[in-house]
Amino acid sequence: MWYKSAGNDNDVVISTRLRLARNFKGLNFPGKMSDEEADSVIEKVKNAVVNSGTAISDSFKYIDLRKASNIQKLFFLEEHLISSEMIEGKGPRGVLTGYDDKISIMINEEDHIRMQCILGGYDLYGAYDIINKIDNIIEEQIDYAFSEKYGYLTKCPTNVGTGMRASVMLHLPGLSITGNISNIVAAVNKLGITVRGLYGEGSQAKAYIYQVSNQVTLGISEEDTLSKLKDVVDMLIEKEREVCKTLYENNLLAFKDKIARAYGVLSNAYVMSSEEFMNLIPYARMGVNMHIIDNIDSIMLNTLLVELQPAHVAMQADVDSDLRRDEKRAEILRERLKGRV
Repeated sequence: MWYKSAGNDNDVVISTRLRLARNFKGLNFPGKMSDEEADSVIEKVKNAVVNSGTAISDSFKYIDLRKASNIQKLFFLEEHLISSEMIEGKGPRGVLTGYDDKISIMINEEDHIRMQCILGGYDLYGAYDIINKIDNIIEEQIDYAFSEKYGYLTKCPTNVGTGMRASVMLHLPGLSITGNISNIVAAVNKLGITVRGLYGEGSQAKAYIYQVSNQVTLGISEEDTLSKLKDVVDMLIEKEREVCKTLYENNLLAFKDKIARAYGVLSNAYVMSSEEFMNLIPYARMGVNMHIIDNIDSIMLNTLLVELQPAHVAMQADVDSDLRRDEKRAEILRERLKGRV
């Protein structure tokens, strides 16, 4: 699991994701295909990956989303293995996951293939190297829809060209609390970089978590895209660290008090809603980064961030009511955080 690895710059960066959109040559885009055509796309992609004879081909498993329950689909969304569009889609569709779920290949989402690699921490070039190899493996057996003039052809014009979306998930409580985040978002948008919420396009920035990604895919190379995004992310990391240091130094007692109170509720509550958890977890992360809270690391925080989401708690505890889910979330927190200050 990507969230079981801390990675680089893990005080600010939660994860890095590289996603490629691809379509089959001479075939209608999803939404215009018949079920038979959609089934054929699934089989061709499965064969291209599972039968590739590569070192990781045996690690892949296929999940048929037509057979998955609503709670299972939400579980995959919380793991960032599929998109919300994948949940809402109709007809034959599914996802291949592999490499310890660091790679997922959505089949028949908006495009025939949406493949992604997600790694813990900050590693744009590492993620690109992995997903590029998967792309090459598939392209050996499948002809992509490609134009010499425009590049890879996709259903949405905003993805035409490289078909690549590179994104870095950042935890920016300092910039958010101080009100600086709005001006920064406006500034980076002018550079062709967009800032979205926890689950990407259309989602909110819960727990001060943002996904920063490229907007432009046409007329720019993959290398230039990664370089441009890296410059912006490097700037955000530096500014977040500066703001948190200033908050810490200028009002140490109030800062420590806020973190201690948040941690006290997290580690002792008997009922914890998802909303309350997401409001409190940023302060625990700041406490860890500022060495106010000891014996907790970013891996534990990332794991809690994913595994205490509603669908994860419901599946772990086999509960079907909001109250029981909130009770179970609090129970897990007490068990994992007990005696860790």
